[in-house]
Amino acid sequence: MTSKKAKNCPDFRCETCEDGRISSVSRLNQNNFLSFFFCHTFMQRSLIFALVFLLISNAAYSKNISTGSININTATAYQLTLLPGIGKATAKKIIISREKNPILNKIDLLTRRLIRSNYWENLEPLISYTGNHQYDDPNKKRKASSSNKSNQKKKYHSSNWGKNFAINKAIQIDNAEKIVLLTDGSFFVHLSNALNQAKKEIWLSTFVFKTTQNKHNKAVQIVEILKRKAKQGIDVKLVLEQSEYHHDLSEGNHRLANHLRQHKIKVFFDSMDNTMHSKIVVIDGKQVFLGSHNMTDSALRRNHEASLMIISSQLSKELIHYFESIAKE
Repeated sequence: MTSKKAKNCPDFRCETCEDGRISSVSRLNQNNFLSFFFCHTFMQRSLIFALVFLLISNAAYSKNISTGSININTATAYQLTLLPGIGKATAKKIIISREKNPILNKIDLLTRRLIRSNYWENLEPLISYTGNHQYDDPNKKRKASSSNKSNQKKKYHSSNWGKNFAINKAIQIDNAEKIVLLTDGSFFVHLSNALNQAKKEIWLSTFVFKTTQNKHNKAVQIVEILKRKAKQGIDVKLVLEQSEYHHDLSEGNHRLANHLRQHKIKVFFDSMDNTMHSKIVVIDGKQVFLGSHNMTDSALRRNHEASLMIISSQLSKELIHYFESIAKE
């Protein structure tokens, strides 16, 4: 049979089709793959491309753990994606949800509808809610090969990076001289007074430090106190959050960091792989403020918040060690 171009063939290069409907098996048997490819319609070719893309994507995608456990309350976004059925989008939802309230147990997790029920059978033995992670990273070799990209990403941020690990310490404090409960707006009054009286050193960490152009903004007033104390020769150090998921928050914290560095204030950032959610102030190695207050006008002025003011050299020392382990130069 003499081959001739098919009338209905969508591609002028076809030389094997008899009527445009010759089977793919027959074409392959004729050992002419290119003709087989060009005789297919646009939709058929698109499906082939999609199949090839999916095969490549699956080959490049991170492997999941099958043994061990990951603490869902402290895991990074990457660690969460090591769990079967959890991708980047689900990991983001879990992190945002646990920042509001820690996930207590299986019922709490399922109630929040963060994970599909059909994945639960495989997930349940791999999830913990307290304690350390216990697993072997199946993608360790891949992570090593991407170290150069990671280093470039770190250079992009003009910040000092801490080690990517959780401290996980429980320390008994025995010698607190004074403990004062500060709710709502009373926190700002006591904190601003204590900052103004600082003589040697100020450490401050916060998840959000949100300022505006309004001089009456409470967070702006804290910034002005810090700048004034730095000008007086007080050693002022901040640890702020930067995040893959809270882009506006990260940008705002970096803008503030650039401004404060111009006033001789040292600003550090935790690793992108961790969430720096502590709200702590340590003054002169003795006075501590810690609790729920972020450095925002709403938190310092009108939110329902609760924090403590504690006079304790021991607690101050431990918290300074904690700061230094998060943000090392």
